[in-house]
Amino acid sequence: MSEVTFEQLEFFMLIEKYKSFSRAAEENYLSQSTISKKIKALEKELGVELFIRAARNTELTDAGKEFSLFAHRVMNEYYMMKQTLKDFGKNRKKLVICAIPIAPKFGLLKVIRAFCQYYTNVDVELIEQNTDSIIRSLEQGNCDMAFIRRRYIPDREYSAYPLLKDELVLVVGKKHPLAKERSIFLRDARYENFIFLGTNTGLYRICMDECKKAGFIPRAKERNIRIETLEELLVEGDCASLLMNSAAQRLSSDQLKIISLKEHPQMDVCLVVKLKQLTDLKKTFIEFATDYMLDEYNQDV
Repeated sequence: MSEVTFEQLEFFMLIEKYKSFSRAAEENYLSQSTISKKIKALEKELGVELFIRAARNTELTDAGKEFSLFAHRVMNEYYMMKQTLKDFGKNRKKLVICAIPIAPKFGLLKVIRAFCQYYTNVDVELIEQNTDSIIRSLEQGNCDMAFIRRRYIPDREYSAYPLLKDELVLVVGKKHPLAKERSIFLRDARYENFIFLGTNTGLYRICMDECKKAGFIPRAKERNIRIETLEELLVEGDCASLLMNSAAQRLSSDQLKIISLKEHPQMDVCLVVKLKQLTDLKKTFIEFATDYMLDEYNQDV
């Protein structure tokens, strides 16, 4: 069984307006036979005749008059819907946000998802980059804002909004000699064989800086490996790794031990934007993100 279409309703209303099949056909640059077939199909679908076809004027039947009320109501709603969607498309806005690759583990994707659900006229594009690339993107105006660690935010021309606190920790396998310790000074691990996720990341730079502060350069057993490989190597018990506590807490293996560092190197994650480019839309996202993460933190504690 066929269905009534918007096209058929438009043809019906034109014939009603001009009281002529031929005038309605001319209005749509169609043949009169095409219009007639469309209306006959409509009448067959409805099971009634809608027009009294006459040589001079085409009038509505009683059923046609009743159907006219329906047709006008439906088409008015249809035209309003089209205009609303057209205006909606014109008013759509976009935010481009860069983030360090570890961002999903902090729940920052939830922030973006919740924001888009609340502000349905805003599209958010998320780009994962390492710290250096994010800074370049901000400098060159290729992104609107960024999720990045406070330590590497340029001093001038930027405003940083803290989203969550984090700190560096030591991770070893439970068979490792240090696994019996709850906390150590970083210098106590100076003779360990370290493994790192990536030398081109902000995390790697943080690890190097903190080790230098502790008076040593770490011996790297492995570099640029995946998190799954890191877990397997740590479980073997002959090496150690430095990770953010938030990331370490999400490691899947129960054969690992997280050891806090007595220096407590703080590595807060912030939302960063250039001061001169702080638009109303960016302010809205910043306010939403900070409130959202505060609520998440309060739920956790």
